[in-house]
Amino acid sequence: MRSILYLLGALASFSTVEAAHERDSDCTSNVYLVDKREHKSDTWTRFEKTPDSVPAVMAQIFKEIGTVPIDASDAYISSFFTAAPEIQATDEKKKTFVWHQSAGKNEVHLNLTKENGCIKQFVLSYRNPASKSRKTIESLIQNNLIPEPGLAAFAKDDERICQLQQIKHQRITYSVNGKPRYITEEKLPAFAAFTLRSFLHTSLHGAQRTLYELGAPERVRRNLVWNVKDGHGKPYFIEVAQEQSCDKTMSINWKNHYGVKYRLERENTFVNPEP
Repeated sequence: MRSILYLLGALASFSTVEAAHERDSDCTSNVYLVDKREHKSDTWTRFEKTPDSVPAVMAQIFKEIGTVPIDASDAYISSFFTAAPEIQATDEKKKTFVWHQSAGKNEVHLNLTKENGCIKQFVLSYRNPASKSRKTIESLIQNNLIPEPGLAAFAKDDERICQLQQIKHQRITYSVNGKPRYITEEKLPAFAAFTLRSFLHTSLHGAQRTLYELGAPERVRRNLVWNVKDGHGKPYFIEVAQEQSCDKTMSINWKNHYGVKYRLERENTFVNPEP
């Protein structure tokens, strides 16, 4: 917050007034998943580390914005830059903070959106001097996938109820329109990959624990079913089948724009405890 950056050939800085972190009381959630992407030449590319092609100043701004607490108050966000933002409120639950700066052929835009009091998304757009087409706008975007407000972190004490102690092995299958396919984790949608990992690391009850933070499930026969959306609004259908209150299988289902159906499934084979 105290860093001073030269932007657009003029002195533009983060606010040097270190405002106390004021919470937004409407934000009652934690971030479930952070998804970062770069938009360039009409293509979105997911990244963990900011690409080297991003100008150093823009990379630093993007990094600094990412340190703002998800539950930051409007006043705290407004004081982030020395220039005051324009605030656009589409409804009582959603508002966007907008900053614009331009000098000659250079320009920078930052849009930060809050929903239910929590920072949902921010988009940093700019002209890259190193780009072949200097008229082209490039963007960095971060989406925070946030659980629905007011939901309990755990629906029940699955660690106590689940009596199985060990997993013999796990099997992962991936299919496209019902036909088995090979895929690496890097090529999976961020939401699907993250949810799959949650089932791997806390395999006996992890799927339920993670998914209950996103929303309340429906019960279809003996299975738990979630209809959720990732940070881009893409819908997913997730189903968890249980055995003795332990997670037996979890399937993650989604479609692309052409209606192609994708399915990712992990199945646990248990070692039953001694009687």
